[in-house]
Amino acid sequence: ARDDLPDMAKFDLRAPRDMAKFIAAKGSVTLDGVSLTVNTAVDEVFSVTIIPNTLHATTLGDWRVGREVNTEIDVMAS
Repeated sequence: ARDDLPDMAKFDLRAPRDMAKFIAAKGSVTLDGVSLTVNTAVDEVFSVTIIPNTLHATTLGDWRVGREVNTEIDVMAS
């Protein structure tokens, strides 16, 4: 899901279960090469908020619902 807010965009993303267990609120995740802080994480769904500069300087501003995203997690979090 994508929620465009006045000064940012909030994305809710779904990760495969075997990867989702390593994604935690306030932890880090890298999406399409951009390192981000996770806002919330419940089961396979997690959210991130993107500031305007990041939306404009990366491909994240072009994201739409249903798009596949390269996701990297910190395996040291296990």
